[in-house]
Amino acid sequence: MIYVLYTTISNEKYKKLSDSAKVTYAILNDRVSLSIKNNWIDDNGDIYFIFINESLQNILDKSKNTITKIKKELQEVGLLEQIRTGFNRPNKLYLHDIETNISVEKNEQIRRYNRGEVSEVYNDKEKEQAQNAIRLLVQNANDQVSKNEQSYSILFDRYQCDVGYSEAKETIKNLFNSASTFGRKIQNDLLKNEIKRCQLKFYAKNYDENYQFRKEIESKGYSQQEFVNAVETNFKELLNEKNKLERREEKRKEIYQSAKDVYLTESEKNHLIVQQMYPKSHKQFSNDEKAFIVDEAQKGNFIKATNVQYQFKQNNNIPTDILLEDTYKKASKDIFFSERNLKNLEKNSFEYNVELQFIKEKEKEIDSYKEHIDDDLKIDIGNRNFEKVKDQTPNEKVQLLIKLEKYNNINQEEVIEKHIHQVDRNDHDNHLEHEDEQSNHINLPTINASDFLMYYSNETEKQNNINYKKKKKKQDRNNQMRR
Repeated sequence: MIYVLYTTISNEKYKKLSDSAKVTYAILNDRVSLSIKNNWIDDNGDIYFIFINESLQNILDKSKNTITKIKKELQEVGLLEQIRTGFNRPNKLYLHDIETNISVEKNEQIRRYNRGEVSEVYNDKEKEQAQNAIRLLVQNANDQVSKNEQSYSILFDRYQCDVGYSEAKETIKNLFNSASTFGRKIQNDLLKNEIKRCQLKFYAKNYDENYQFRKEIESKGYSQQEFVNAVETNFKELLNEKNKLERREEKRKEIYQSAKDVYLTESEKNHLIVQQMYPKSHKQFSNDEKAFIVDEAQKGNFIKATNVQYQFKQNNNIPTDILLEDTYKKASKDIFFSERNLKNLEKNSFEYNVELQFIKEKEKEIDSYKEHIDDDLKIDIGNRNFEKVKDQTPNEKVQLLIKLEKYNNINQEEVIEKHIHQVDRNDHDNHLEHEDEQSNHINLPTINASDFLMYYSNETEKQNNINYKKKKKKQDRNNQMRR
């Protein structure tokens, strides 16, 4: 309401309005959102509302005659329109938007086309005038809305062409930290790197403080210095990997933030344009629909307000929104693949403990969404079927949601029963194993000294081979150049 008051006060055209008229306009403007919610839209796609004089009298503490004068003030400057609905019945009220510096005459060409008063033949003179008006609206929006040139430049480098709303939204979706494949891989790699470093710190601390552990290492023929060197070398490698991952993460954030800047800028421009095209009904459209309207209008396809949502569903190519379920489903898939890896690892080995801790961290992530998961599952299978699975873990419920989506052509009851049977079987088969794993934690994993040293011996050998191949390749290239 404050913004509406400010724009009416600061606009020269409305400065002569009384304070009561300005406040009344702001009050009526708030009522429009209720009309949208109640779907009070006429045959032309225009939003209307009912607000009887008595209500305004009570709110403003004004007489009936004063309210009539206030409405007349608003009508005279084009901010309010009243349509009679019959004897002793309240008028339909249409609230018009505060004018900007965009040509009203040009906008009327678009509005007339939207009302169906202009021929739909492409080469019709009046339709051409409407297209010219669109170009003017776009230009005015570009002039009015400031943009971050750096953000547009970063996105341009990504697409190698001019970018707008769709490209920005696509980039946001592809680089979202927890719901995109790319963003999630970086987060997962960083998490595993952290777990490995914590494991190494534990080994070093245990060597210093645990006599039995130290004796076990020495009994395998490893000296204290060899052990220390192994820990230090691999810790440094993990730190180098961490630095590389963090640089990738910073780059992801930079592109993601640039895409958000472009998205917000284009949304603001689209809002200004659509507001002029549909002065009475623009508030019912989503950001995606506004982008679709502007894109279609620039192609010469002007859409009636009542047809926008239908045509949008049929023809739009705008990327869908990121949903919360995208995040928790990807976390569940992370667990699925890690559990599969566990089966191929020796229990209590270094790799096993890293994978196990990773799974626990992913389970915590899913647990944070458990209320949303329950709500989504109830919507999909109903309360009666939900009772059958209500005691399952959040991750098991997410697995059911994934199965329902994957096997949507199979009877739902059958999918649910098979899922329940699978969960029960897993619980039975893994009961003892799960009990044992509960005692393992990132700060206190079960360890085996020879496994630990063998792992790092292999890793060191692998790194040495990589470095040797790189060095040999460089020497071969230099020799080739000398020839």
